[in-house]
Amino acid sequence: MKSLKQRLFINASRAGILIGFAGMASSQAYAQTQPDQEQPPSVASAGPQVDASTEKADIVVTGSRIARRDFSSNSPILTMNEAALQSQGSVEVEQKLQSLPQFTPGATAFQTSLQASNVGQPTLNLRGLGASRNLVLIDGRRAQPSSPSLQIDTNSIPAALVDNVEVITGGASAVYGSDAISGVINFKLKRDFNGVIASGQAGVTELGDGATYNLELTAGKTFADGRGRIMLSGGYYGRNSVTINSRDYFARARAAGLGGSNALPEGVYQPTLAGPIGPKDFVPPNFLPGGNLPTALALSTLFNGKYGVTGVVTPNTNIGFNADGTLYTQNNGVKNYRGPGIDAGYFLDVNGQLVFTNDQSSNTLLTTPLTRYNAFARAEYEFSDSLTVMAQGMFTKYDTNVQQNGVPAAFNVWNLVLPVTNPFVPADLKSLLQSRPQAGANFGLIKSLEAFGPRAQRFNTELYQLLLSVSGKLPGIDGSWEIYGTHGSTKIDETTYSGAVSYRRLEQLLFAPDGGNSLCTGGFNPFGNNPLSPECVAFASREAPKDSQITQNVVEANLQGRFFTLPAGDVRFAAGAGYREIKYQMHNDPVLSTTGTSDFISLSASQPSTGSINVKEIYGELLVPILKNVPGIKELTISPAFRYSDYSSSGGVSTYKVDFNWTMIDVVRLRGGYQRAIRAPNIAELSRGAVANPPFIGFTALGQGDPCDIASTFRQATNPGRAQVRQLCITQGVPAATVDSFSFPVPQVGGTTVSNSALIPETADTYTVGAVFRPGPGSGIFRRLSFSIDYYNIAIKDAINYIPATTALRNCFNEIGANPTFDQNSVFCQAITRSAGGQIINLATRPVNSGGFKTDGIDFQLDWGIGLRNGSLLANVAGTYVNSFKIASLSNLPFLEFAGTQGGPLGSVPRWKVNSTLAYATDSATIGVRWNYLDGMRSATSVTSPTSVRPGVSSYSTFDVFGRINVTKAFEMRAGVTNLANKQPLDVDGFAGQTDPSLYDPLGRRFYVGFTARY
Repeated sequence: MKSLKQRLFINASRAGILIGFAGMASSQAYAQTQPDQEQPPSVASAGPQVDASTEKADIVVTGSRIARRDFSSNSPILTMNEAALQSQGSVEVEQKLQSLPQFTPGATAFQTSLQASNVGQPTLNLRGLGASRNLVLIDGRRAQPSSPSLQIDTNSIPAALVDNVEVITGGASAVYGSDAISGVINFKLKRDFNGVIASGQAGVTELGDGATYNLELTAGKTFADGRGRIMLSGGYYGRNSVTINSRDYFARARAAGLGGSNALPEGVYQPTLAGPIGPKDFVPPNFLPGGNLPTALALSTLFNGKYGVTGVVTPNTNIGFNADGTLYTQNNGVKNYRGPGIDAGYFLDVNGQLVFTNDQSSNTLLTTPLTRYNAFARAEYEFSDSLTVMAQGMFTKYDTNVQQNGVPAAFNVWNLVLPVTNPFVPADLKSLLQSRPQAGANFGLIKSLEAFGPRAQRFNTELYQLLLSVSGKLPGIDGSWEIYGTHGSTKIDETTYSGAVSYRRLEQLLFAPDGGNSLCTGGFNPFGNNPLSPECVAFASREAPKDSQITQNVVEANLQGRFFTLPAGDVRFAAGAGYREIKYQMHNDPVLSTTGTSDFISLSASQPSTGSINVKEIYGELLVPILKNVPGIKELTISPAFRYSDYSSSGGVSTYKVDFNWTMIDVVRLRGGYQRAIRAPNIAELSRGAVANPPFIGFTALGQGDPCDIASTFRQATNPGRAQVRQLCITQGVPAATVDSFSFPVPQVGGTTVSNSALIPETADTYTVGAVFRPGPGSGIFRRLSFSIDYYNIAIKDAINYIPATTALRNCFNEIGANPTFDQNSVFCQAITRSAGGQIINLATRPVNSGGFKTDGIDFQLDWGIGLRNGSLLANVAGTYVNSFKIASLSNLPFLEFAGTQGGPLGSVPRWKVNSTLAYATDSATIGVRWNYLDGMRSATSVTSPTSVRPGVSSYSTFDVFGRINVTKAFEMRAGVTNLANKQPLDVDGFAGQTDPSLYDPLGRRFYVGFTARY
């Protein structure tokens, strides 16, 4: 039942929408006007846009440093202006931009079993090539990074001050430097502003949860006859959480018994889990199939005799505990189970075992709660035409919580190991333990630790960036100059404050003679779903703090103007030099720094990290008019550019470009070019400390496991390279005396994710070619028509990829021809560390320059405004067709085609993605509808495993309605409904209730209402 507050909020939102729609007849909804001709309003324009009031000013468009009047971009550019941004139901900047077809969702607010929880840092991802391969700018300057991978947290951008966003797709490293491989997103902030603007927006889902609140206040003042300008802004944003079991869609997974675990809250005795663990030994237990098992006679006596169960219970069967003290078989067919049923999340005989769908419990959040505060200040004074001084500061602080279900004890390599003397061992289990060959040996238990509460982490982030700039005009060359410097810092405090269970503390409880009662009230009884006293929860739990800081300093000098004059016009130039330095450091709780593994069952160990990168750069760019006003060529210009960058980590590298702009006639313009772009390795890839990441290598009996095991497929006579495998095993440390009898049946080993200081920059070759069609004045109903179509082609080589540990292990032994010479110095073999006896003690997952990406496709956009008697009918269609999206994970492997697939290595790649908007506008109001279309896709497993039978997904469409009305000249209201038809998410890979929340809306129908007041 909804609370009174929820019901009032929902009713107020709906009332606001009705008020917003009432009397709407329409006005110009979106776009600003083009300086050279009247343009149709649009949610995203095919070219640069400026305010009509600045038509005479020089224009600088994203993708170039050269300012000129009537600038027409040589590169494909999409512009989303303030009105278009406000027409989106979401408040988050990244969600507004992700509606554009060129974007693939990056990190979002959603958290499900298919998507790792994030720390409230949303990112942008152009072309699906990764958030690290596009560059985010604020007014043409680098934004402050929020992670050691140098990704930009869009929370840090003051949404109230965004005038428009220009998105250039394709390489731009020659102009801006590293990271601009897939393109650039440039947030242009408001400049000249007088008065006060207050704006706010509130939204809520149809079910009354997931409420969002946003309030922003901006004040600006010009003085000294317009030579001085000052602007202040502040904002607050709040987002409430949504639990995953509040949506019927996700409950389907639980109803089907999917997404469950065999680590039950009651605990499960696993006979194949054994090891010499005792108090304070603190090493992970080994899985030893066929080891110290109960006898068949003891099992038959108990199950067939005492319980009356029919059928054979094999010695390797896992055993569970009923509440009455009796036992049941958890796998190999569930027998004698007397516990909770499906309503409680327990499912019998799912692939022959009992599972518990704990990941669908009320503890797991679908959306992460967030509280954010922004502050911004800018002061600017023009002392003369040749000298302007500007100072600017941005500050963002936000807190978010991530919460999931209580961790199973089998997280990573941890399982509970108990002595047979534990006083809580049930009598019937004790009889089975006594039948083992080593009756007094410790035994293993896997158990979900629900009783210790949910896993909960808190992230507090503070980010600021300071800017000081001096600039001026150079009338002699019709140009300008600027020298600026920025200093920024991002600090993240991370604390696991719930569910961080200490293995050492559990060990003390389990091995205590009284079951831990002397350590905390009641002790710890792991046999059954037994409640724990608050004292025992506190005894076994502890907080795990971690803090990190990223600082960035930039100094840059730029000069642009007229070089000389040719018959077709002025040759213009831009040139500059810069220095950029980025530093990173991370400190954590000493217990988290334990070598190889962490004391915390739910948290991986990580080493403290420090690292820095600096780069010195120079660049130059030209705009050369070739021909003008000759038959077939009204204007033809080319624009070459070159940049040289010297990185402290990898040395010098050059980037360059050449593009063209050919206006054939007033109606038709062609554009295109070539760009060589780079992405230098970031600090996370170069110098971040090792993080424990124990990989599951599988069982040798199933064709997995250690290739050096004598029973592995690598050592069999059917493998022509078995002799080379044997010698490589000896080279790695397997003793020659035992190599022909070596056995290592452990399916999970120690592992770490590490950095690689030997990385070199990625390089990309980008080609674009396109056309813009604008009939213009005198074309009747087509005078406000604009159509653009652009082809892009991006190829990345020396791509920086993390090689999975299991891939490295098998490729070291030439499984797919990746190491034909069986070289121990290969990048794959270097990931393996063995003990003196030959056992694998560490598998490293490290980034390497290998493989690459190739993608090409077509962007198209139609804008059309038709004047009606009292207003205008406005249409916009923006779409992308991905012709190819190929990935080669290793340099010597073929490229695989992932276009049109769901769940690939870099995410889903629909071939078609189209957004269409139809609106009716007058001078005082707007009402419109938006259609978001996503093409159907096949499962990516059909690429990696051609025999895969996993189903794909069908096409997906959602509809939004929006509107605004000028209540007075100074007060505007807006409202809308997102996902009007309440379209449910699609199942991925055929699993009921499991989806991709970045593509398919997991929240359902939502309402929002907002206002803007100007004074």
